[in-house]
Amino acid sequence: MAEPRRDRRGRAAARPRGELSLVCASPPWLLALPAIRVERLLLADEVVLGPSDPGGARLLTAGDRRFALWHLGALFGTGRASGAYIGLRLAFRGRDLPLALGVDRCLAVQPLAIAAGLPPALFRARAGAFVGAFAAAAAAARVSLGPVGIALDPAQLWTVEELESSTRLLEGSGSAG
Repeated sequence: MAEPRRDRRGRAAARPRGELSLVCASPPWLLALPAIRVERLLLADEVVLGPSDPGGARLLTAGDRRFALWHLGALFGTGRASGAYIGLRLAFRGRDLPLALGVDRCLAVQPLAIAAGLPPALFRARAGAFVGAFAAAAAAARVSLGPVGIALDPAQLWTVEELESSTRLLEGSGSAG
């Protein structure tokens, strides 16, 4: 997949106005991911959780599909609430890598405009994943997480080590890329 556009300061460029996004809750965050990156949405009762790789990835199976699972809250250091899972595919070392994000819940798929960019220095870890802020009035009212959400770039969310952990896990289960 193509790398995200960057502005002259190295920040991820704003998404086009009205791009469809999946809005989800991962307390204390209200977050959005580009819907074009989402392959599948799953509820907790639709998946089987398997073994973990020492690097942190855990096997998630849904029917005949396998994903390397990462809890979004754990990636951000805020906990592991996972009532829903978002299946994604990211390019890594020339292959599509099936990854899953555990979140509290998925709220909506809607057009989303980034209202403000976020400087990379605002976040210590995973700074490239934070694209910008968006007004979240309708979605936020459903989960009491405030009026502003953060748009994420999934291609910048994982470290190389985490993607390598995911690859090892999936290769060991017979389902890499």
